[in-house]
This record gives sequence, C-alpha cells and structure tokens, in this order.
Amino acid sequence: MNLLTGKNAPPFAKDTVYRFMKSVQINWIRFTTILAARIIKNAIVPPGF
Repeated sequence: MNLLTGKNAPPFAKDTVYRFMKSVQINWIRFTTILAARIIKNAIVPPGF
C-alpha cells in the first residue's frame, strides 16, 4: 500500500524486485525455509525451548 500512495518508496524500481525474484541462481525454497525457521525461532517459540 505504501508503494501505491508513494509514502516510504524504496530506492529501487519494482522491476528490480521482479528480476531478483525470477533469478535462477537463488534457491527460493531453501531461502523461504530458512527464513520461516528463523521467524519461528526468534518470534514464536519462547526463549528457553
């Protein structure tokens, strides 16, 4: 929504993001799995587990 309103616009164009997402050098399944694991570890699971 920020992109539509022009507030907090990133310093790059949306085409850059789409090109980055289509990159074959990036293993997206591994990336999203690691990202999800870190979110669960740091935000959801209470400390001490």
